[in-house]
Amino acid sequence: MFRNIIVTGFLAGLAMLSVSVGLSFLSNLVLPNLMAEYANIELFRPWDDPLMFIYFAYPFVMGLALAWFWNRVKFTFRGKSAWSRGVQYGFAY
Repeated sequence: MFRNIIVTGFLAGLAMLSVSVGLSFLSNLVLPNLMAEYANIELFRPWDDPLMFIYFAYPFVMGLALAWFWNRVKFTFRGKSAWSRGVQYGFAY
């Protein structure tokens, strides 16, 4: 059970990080001036700052928390498959 939560949480974190990086890339394509705003060190931390590690760690911590919570509440959602219950859980979140 605990191993299942770790694996599911890691996969969820990987998915969230991938979507976040992908949306960031797309937003920079649509709004090219946005990248210059992010490069402004008076407004945002530079990427070599150790605290920027949190940007990459956050999805995995959140994924583990959501996987643990899903393990507790998955039986309260009604649906024909685990996928439909997971979608309901996602909308509830």
